[in-house]
Amino acid sequence: VKYCIGVDVGGTNIAIGLVSLDERRICHSMSVKTHSPRPCEAITKDIVDVCERLCEAADILTDKGFCFIVS
Repeated sequence: VKYCIGVDVGGTNIAIGLVSLDERRICHSMSVKTHSPRPCEAITKDIVDVCERLCEAADILTDKGFCFIVS
């Protein structure tokens, strides 16, 4: 199964969804408060933490890390 993670960083919340590319559906999702303004490093840490929790919930190993594409 292949997965991707979608991230929406808003002024109030950061919404993150784990998507099964094979099933074409959101498997797990979670949101956390953005708590802006604050340094981008703190926001990035929250994003990585939530991604790890979502992968753990789906029994996906994260030992190889993540690749982020930002546009």
